[in-house]
Amino acid sequence: MRTRTPAMQSSHTAPDRAGEGQALPITLSVPAAAAAVGISSRQIYHYIKRGEIRPLRLGGRTLIFYDELRAWLISRRAGQDKRTSAA
Repeated sequence: MRTRTPAMQSSHTAPDRAGEGQALPITLSVPAAAAAVGISSRQIYHYIKRGEIRPLRLGGRTLIFYDELRAWLISRRAGQDKRTSAA
C-alpha cells in the first residue's frame, strides 16, 4: 500500500492542466498547501487571517483551492519584482 505524503492529500482532483497526464488537486488541506509552498501550516493560517489567502471551510476542514494558492504565490512574486526593480 502506498503512503500518501501531505502534499498528496487533497480532497478533489481536476483534469490535468499541465499536459503531463497527472491530475492536479482542486483543493489542498492546510498541511498540504504548506508542504507545497515550503512553509509551515502556522504560516498558512497567518496568511489566511491576514486575508491574503481565502480558504474554503467545509465540514470542519479548512481547504485552499489550488488556483487560490497559485495566484497568491504569483502576487507575492510580483510584489518582490516591483521592490527589486525600484531599488
